[in-house]
Amino acid sequence: MAQKRASGPVRVAWLSILTVSCMTLSVPIGTAQGPQARPATPQDAITAILDAFRAFRVVSFPGGHTDANESQALLRALVADPRFGAAVNDIVVEFGSSRYQDVMDRYIRGEDVPESTVRRAWLDAVQPGISLDNQNTPAFFRAVREANANRPPAEKTRVLLGDPPIDWENVRNKADYRKWVIQRDSYPADLVRRLVLAHNRRALIVWANGHLMRQEILTNYDMASWQSQTIVSLIEAPGGTRVFTVRAEGSLTKWQAGTASWKPMSLTAVRGTGLGAVDFSEFESPDQRYRIRGEEDFVPIPHDQWASRPLEEIVDGILYMGPESGTSSGIWPELCADPSYVRMRIDRITLAGLPPAQTDAVKRVCSQR
Repeated sequence: MAQKRASGPVRVAWLSILTVSCMTLSVPIGTAQGPQARPATPQDAITAILDAFRAFRVVSFPGGHTDANESQALLRALVADPRFGAAVNDIVVEFGSSRYQDVMDRYIRGEDVPESTVRRAWLDAVQPGISLDNQNTPAFFRAVREANANRPPAEKTRVLLGDPPIDWENVRNKADYRKWVIQRDSYPADLVRRLVLAHNRRALIVWANGHLMRQEILTNYDMASWQSQTIVSLIEAPGGTRVFTVRAEGSLTKWQAGTASWKPMSLTAVRGTGLGAVDFSEFESPDQRYRIRGEEDFVPIPHDQWASRPLEEIVDGILYMGPESGTSSGIWPELCADPSYVRMRIDRITLAGLPPAQTDAVKRVCSQR
């Protein structure tokens, strides 16, 4: 299943501490019930996403971890589509530190900026692991640069780096790291409000599944604490702007048999469908849920008290990856050629307390080059 939380760094700061249009876009909120629920239908993903911008100023794309080859290929095709520049002003991405925004702006504008310089934007992101260390990451930025070169000024797209501007040179322990990781939803949400919505612009936000939920299942859907907020819930806060949010999933045949014939990388709107009425826990199922009593004070909730929410209350659409999805591009060989990269990545993985398997992966892959 694509973009599962266990596949990358932990999204929520408190959890990291604890664990070391045919798309009915404007249908009012409500859950489809009984025989009225129609089957979900697949659409061309690029057309569906661009159509969504007719009704929404912010649309999400589940591609924040760039090691998933299929979704990244689709993202690049979306950016290159001739219709994209007229529909979208900004692309706000998880895979780049805002510390390097000026460098990225100059590169995307087509200025003479070496890719080795641009590389620091994603190598120095808050994510300490390897989920960005692949060829798809620079390929995305290159795709935007090349698309802009062929578009009129009014249709050129800006890339906004949405990861907090962490200064790794001054991160020496978990406490230092925590100051940055707790901003991984609030920082980009504020960025979208200030640089996109305040200027009446439209943005595609590219993040991993866990950041794109309206309600956090880990807190049993209790959104009272700042620690339970996601980038989507913060943008949509009272008085905010509604996001058309899309989740990536693999096989859907458990809930709708006919999806076996769908073309991979199709998109389906779920509101008012039988798929949308399915309990969200069948898609995202953490082993435990918690009640937040205070900072770093999380109490497990008994299973019989777990709340239920339909999928359509959490997301608007599903990007169908296909049953065989999940191929990873691995570490970019060019990085392994640099001994300083290997030392840097292992040090950061260790400091953040990620599973040893990530350290092992760096050593194994890079030793084979």
